[in-house]
Amino acid sequence: MQSIKPGITLPYWDWTIDWKVPEDTVVLSPKMFGTNGNSKNCVSDGIENGWIKKFPNETCLKRDYRYGNSTGSFWPMYAVNSLIEKKSNFEEFSSNIENGCHGIVHLGLGGDFSKPWAPQDALFFLHHSMVDMIWALWQARDITGSRYSDINGILKNGDIATMDTVLPYYNKSISTQMNTLSLVNCYIYEEFMHNKAFVYSKRNDKELVYTYPTNYNSHYSRNGKFGKNNTFESYPQIQISSDMKSMGLKLTKVNEMNEFVRNAIAEMVA
Repeated sequence: MQSIKPGITLPYWDWTIDWKVPEDTVVLSPKMFGTNGNSKNCVSDGIENGWIKKFPNETCLKRDYRYGNSTGSFWPMYAVNSLIEKKSNFEEFSSNIENGCHGIVHLGLGGDFSKPWAPQDALFFLHHSMVDMIWALWQARDITGSRYSDINGILKNGDIATMDTVLPYYNKSISTQMNTLSLVNCYIYEEFMHNKAFVYSKRNDKELVYTYPTNYNSHYSRNGKFGKNNTFESYPQIQISSDMKSMGLKLTKVNEMNEFVRNAIAEMVA
């Protein structure tokens, strides 16, 4: 995007702020990306009012909340951080995110957002910027810095992806995209700027990395962000559906993450 419009930045949607009642967030209001779809599930207010998607057929952009007028609850930051605290490699971590706090947002908004062609909704990119921040938090939690080179993936030709693998369309290696503070990326999340728990160190002659050596959830318990009065109607959970399968979510892992977030919230409000 910056090659087209230098200086442009992409905000992230922190859905942990309004996790209990996501449909009440200003992000899902007429002031921003619009509310639930109309009687035909078409987005009819906000900046996406009247948008037409091109794939798999040319129709209005659709949104269909999972529970009628409600998306269902999402994950609170306490639960996200609890997931980060789990000892895991990138393969396990990405699977946990995909089948947990990432997937529940897609399925909660429903409509086109719960389909493989979700990127036709601009909100997709704000959601994935949030996922990118969670990845950065996970990387920073390892004070050795080894998570900045931990990847997993299989290429279309069957080869295993490495740090030297060149990304299609971008003509840049994976290694250049592993750190938000690299010379290629050079951006930082607000969460890192205002929290004294993060420590900056020099990784090599070209880039800095940030780490935080203590359990990040202690930050939330100290400042009283959560407590026994922080009530909610239902635990976040992904339910079995055709959309879940079309997005590639795994039932066993989904059930594991449903239980994980439930336990994390129980601990949070205890």
